[in-house]
Amino acid sequence: MRISNELVNFSQIRERLAKIRESLNYEKEIARDPLSFPRSFLTNGRETSEIEAIALFSASLAYGRVELFMGVISEILEKCNGHFLKLITGKEKIDKWPGYRLSSSQEIKDFALSIGKVIQEKGGIRKSFLNGYLKEKSIKDGFIQLRNDLLNASSKQLTRGFLHLVPDPGKGGAQKRWSLFLRWMVRENDGLDLGLWKDVKPSELVVPIDRHIGRICRALGFTQRKSDDWKTAIEITEALRQLSPNDPLVYDFPLCHLGISKNCEYGKTPEKCRCCELKILCQYGKNITGR
Repeated sequence: MRISNELVNFSQIRERLAKIRESLNYEKEIARDPLSFPRSFLTNGRETSEIEAIALFSASLAYGRVELFMGVISEILEKCNGHFLKLITGKEKIDKWPGYRLSSSQEIKDFALSIGKVIQEKGGIRKSFLNGYLKEKSIKDGFIQLRNDLLNASSKQLTRGFLHLVPDPGKGGAQKRWSLFLRWMVRENDGLDLGLWKDVKPSELVVPIDRHIGRICRALGFTQRKSDDWKTAIEITEALRQLSPNDPLVYDFPLCHLGISKNCEYGKTPEKCRCCELKILCQYGKNITGR
């Protein structure tokens, strides 16, 4: 479905989202986002392969409660004294890996070591992705190739908890974690994203849809689809391109953090709706203000 300007006031939404983005305390918001891990590695001058590795690992664990999965990543980095590349390439070891939700400690360890093998045997994460992407300039094909290389790199039987960390891009799911990783890699280094990969244009990115993005974007009229799947992500991205054709995900972070920060509670807290920049454009705000 193509979004119509007759239904959505993109000009006003762009103006108000720009205000929200400019008002963000980047340091505070990044601190409660998995982006903080690769961002820290970038700031500290780590080599590109290690930044890519911690980014892929962090994005792959980014589901459920933020404080829980970030706690798992922090624990691993503390145990290896921040030497993540040495850890996943077998040059350093830690006593016990933590588990997280559907993945056991062994499954998380196996996944991390598979990332290390892709770096050692396939020329790196970027090269693995590009081997799929460049055939048809398809980011989904890039995801599929990278996933296949990760699966083939595993020395263990492919168990449910391992496979949960590498969802199949060919099955039509939202692919939120793959898309999140790619946004970090591709968008310019603007204080949020990292801008390490120049082979993919920011205009090709697809929004990493989660429950926050899905609910807010439905309220803004970006999609009428009920499920948070790949087709919905494509529709929302199409709407975001109306705001910024060359960089549709420029407003992804502020939109998502409206929910993460609980500044948006989807109409449950009227006083928050009344203070929101989007109140006259969002269905939750309209319900509260009567506009």
